[in-house]
Amino acid sequence: DAAAFLDVLAGRRTGDPFWAPEEPLPFLDACERPPGRLRIARFIEPLIAPTSVDPECVAAWENASALLESLGHEIVDIPRPLPVEAVAVFETVWAVGTAMSVVNLTPDQRSQIRPLTRWLTERGEAFSGPEFGLAIAELRRYAAMALEALAPYDAVLTPTLATPPPKVGAIRDDADPAADFEAQKAFTPWTSAWNVTGMPAISLPLHWTPSGLPVGVMLAARPAEEPLLLSLAAQIEDAALWDHRLPPGW
Repeated sequence: DAAAFLDVLAGRRTGDPFWAPEEPLPFLDACERPPGRLRIARFIEPLIAPTSVDPECVAAWENASALLESLGHEIVDIPRPLPVEAVAVFETVWAVGTAMSVVNLTPDQRSQIRPLTRWLTERGEAFSGPEFGLAIAELRRYAAMALEALAPYDAVLTPTLATPPPKVGAIRDDADPAADFEAQKAFTPWTSAWNVTGMPAISLPLHWTPSGLPVGVMLAARPAEEPLLLSLAAQIEDAALWDHRLPPGW
């Protein structure tokens, strides 16, 4: 499904400021090609929040590592590819982006947005233009450092989330938007790394809790290597098929 979706969306539209290089074959074709023997890095230390990782998420990551080894791939433990200092820079860019998204709202409209969005907007508006420009430059520098560190590996394995799926609304805190933001960071402390580096990533439901909740693992590939990532994901799907698992009522 992901490959078919990319085939529909891929390509350059006139006026696009950036675009990926055109692939010689459809992305769907990549799902039919074996990926070959890959060198896969893995780390589990959270990147954007000093949070603990639920044992079920650790088990998902360990089991995925064992599955990849059984498929012939080499697994290499690596240190975190982004330093702690990158978090504050990312948050600056994130806050300014939020402020830019609501800049044309009237005061009445602003009063209707979620407290978290309002809090991020006010935080973003507190930065000057030069401060934002420096943050963009710093973020690019951190991204380059991470890409250099990960260049020897064909893919990178982490958990997708730090906990199994919570109940809807469990981490939302309108009374304390700052706590809401921190809870979101603790829930998903790895995904932002690939927003920074531009590496394509995919989450695969390879593990389930005793109560039947899915727990994902995430694989990322080098920039513009979506075909390799799709090929690897298809190989994993063939080895650990999950399409027979459906939620109650389906």
